[in-house]
Amino acid sequence: MLKNTAVAPGKRKLPPGASALVTFILPGFAQALNGQMAKGLCLLLLAPVALWLGGLLLYFIYALAVSSDAFVCAMRQRTGEHIGSWDFLYQNLKTPKLPRRTLFCGALLLSGSAGSFTADLLVEDGIIKKIGENLAGQADGDCEIVNAPGAALVSWQMAEGCPANLVLIGEDSEPQIWLAGRRRRLEELPPEKPLYIPGLGAKKTG
Repeated sequence: MLKNTAVAPGKRKLPPGASALVTFILPGFAQALNGQMAKGLCLLLLAPVALWLGGLLLYFIYALAVSSDAFVCAMRQRTGEHIGSWDFLYQNLKTPKLPRRTLFCGALLLSGSAGSFTADLLVEDGIIKKIGENLAGQADGDCEIVNAPGAALVSWQMAEGCPANLVLIGEDSEPQIWLAGRRRRLEELPPEKPLYIPGLGAKKTG
C-alpha cells in the first residue's frame, strides 16, 4: 500500500478539470478515483486535521493545493504517462524523448517537384538529411525506424536539405503527418492551414 507503484493511464476516471473541482470540494476523492487510492484516502483523512489546526483559511489553502495536484496528475495520465501511486504534482515526471533522427525505409516517395521513386529517406533535426538505398546501416539508438514498404511518403519538396514536412499514406491506415520531422496527429494541425497532398488535393482539418 505504501509502495510507489505505477498507475496506468487507463485508471483515470475523471478529466483534469473535473478532478480539480471534485477534489477542491472533497480533498483526495479524485486522486482515489483516478488510481491513486492510498494517496487519495490519506489526503481525505488529512482534510479535517487541516480544518481543526488552522480553521477555514488553512483548510482553503490545503484544498487548493490538493486540487492543483489532482489536476496535474490527471493531465499527466491523459498524456499517456504511468504516474506513481504516491506521486504529487510533477514528481517523477517522465518527459518523452523525441527522436532526433527518423529513417523511412522502402517507401514510394512522391514529390510535387521531383516526381516519384522508391528509396529510403533519413530525417535529422527536422531536415531531410539523405535520400538513397539501404540507409538502415546509418540508424543508431536515437533513430526511429519507420518500415514503410507499400506506403507512399508525400512531400511537395523531396530533396536533401529541405524541411521534412511529410505525409505517410499506407494501404489501410489513416495518413501519418510529420511536420519538421515530428509526428503529428491530423487533429493537431492548425485548422486555418490546409494540408496539401500532391495528387490528392488539399485536405482541411478542423
